[in-house]
Amino acid sequence: MGLTSTDGTTPMTLCTNHEDVNFNCQDYNNHYSLCTSLTPTLQNIAWTRCPKFCNLCGVNGTAPTQFTLTGTTTLPPCIDHDSRCSKATYKNLLCNPNAVPDTKKYAIQTCPLTCNYCTEYYGMYYVRNH
Repeated sequence: MGLTSTDGTTPMTLCTNHEDVNFNCQDYNNHYSLCTSLTPTLQNIAWTRCPKFCNLCGVNGTAPTQFTLTGTTTLPPCIDHDSRCSKATYKNLLCNPNAVPDTKKYAIQTCPLTCNYCTEYYGMYYVRNH
């Protein structure tokens, strides 16, 4: 039996983290202060990927409703999450089209703007989770 909202019609989802082998809430919080970040992109990730970890769950442990991306919702800006992204040596290593898959995943997660991986970034964080 699932939970329903107070109007008795809308199903409510339990609040959980959405981690996988490429994304860990604790790691993101350690590296980027995910749960307390003021940047729109990191706030969105906290709400959509780590609501339980970041203590963003609603009443009775239900999923938060902020940042639900549907239909015509505008995505947050594509930004870099490390100030080193624009440095030449860092950029050359990460943005290399022949980089090994783990390096490319890191570049997508960390330097999407500099490496021109915004499409992949949004696909990694928003499309597959909504």
